This record gives sequence, structure tokens and C-alpha cells, in this order.
Amino acid sequence: MVAPRDASPSGDFELLSYGALLVAEVVSPWSRRRDRQQKPRAYAEGGVPLYLLIDRLDKPPAVTLFSQPGEDGYRKRQVATAGQPLRPPKPFGITLDAARLLG
Repeated sequence: MVAPRDASPSGDFELLSYGALLVAEVVSPWSRRRDRQQKPRAYAEGGVPLYLLIDRLDKPPAVTLFSQPGEDGYRKRQVATAGQPLRPPKPFGITLDAARLLG
């Protein structure tokens, strides 16, 4: 999770969704459905601006960046496989290397 320093915590190790700028998940064999279907909808409904899904189990392995959250989920997504860049929108101003995230 990426959040501003002044984000309001809801517990010692928790943050309210509206305080997060980006949430990242790595898909595991036992969390496929939850990470691919349930979490994008829940994070979008919670107002999390960006959801980064690292999916080594996909064919081919891919990194997906969901953005533009709304009541029905994220309206936009960028997909990158190894060798393709992924560019999160502002405030990040960086380029992510999908190969490094999938490695």
C-alpha cells in the first residue's frame, strides 16, 4: 500500500481505504478469484485511486493497473507483460518495469 504520511489510520496496522493512494496485490493460487474479481470492486467502491495486481499465474504473466474507481469498479486498466512498461498516473510520475515485478 502507498499512502501519504498524514493518512488517518484505523488501527495499528490498518488504514482506511480513502487514505490509500495505491494498493498492490500478488495473486497466489489460493487467492486468484478474490484478487482478480472481488478486490478490484471493493477497492474501487472504497475510493482507492489505483489497484496494482501482479499476476504470475496468468497466461502470460501480467501486471494490471486499475484506475478511475467508481461504484461499479474501475473504469480503466493498463496491462503489461514482461518487457512492457507500466506508467501510473500522477502523483507518481514513474515507470514500472513489469518484468521486475513478475520476476
